[in-house]
Amino acid sequence: MTGKTGKRRQRRVLVVDDHDMLRSGLSLALSAAGYRVDSAADGLAALAAVSQSRPDVVVLDLRMPVLDGHATLARLRADPATANIPVVIATAAEDQRSRILADGAAAFVTKPIDAYQLLREVSLALA
Repeated sequence: MTGKTGKRRQRRVLVVDDHDMLRSGLSLALSAAGYRVDSAADGLAALAAVSQSRPDVVVLDLRMPVLDGHATLARLRADPATANIPVVIATAAEDQRSRILADGAAAFVTKPIDAYQLLREVSLALA
């Protein structure tokens, strides 16, 4: 996607995870790959960030305090303004894969996260 100057617009990713170190690591990997990264520590903060910054894709953990990933994904899908934002689920809960994809996630990566797999899934979600 290019702007009036011919420069490619930097794609925005929102990373949502309650673990500071993981959130920082994912943010660093995505930033190094050329994405503009915002982050949130729980689902409620994620919803606020989405309404404020309109990310191109959300990387979302399932197990978080305050508002978990299932409820966050459901709210994103229920709102016409955010229903089409791709969501990549990043979780250790492998048994949730089918449910999450059926609920509208674009992709699923398993923790511990392989940075290359995450970058591939984010790229595919944006295609």
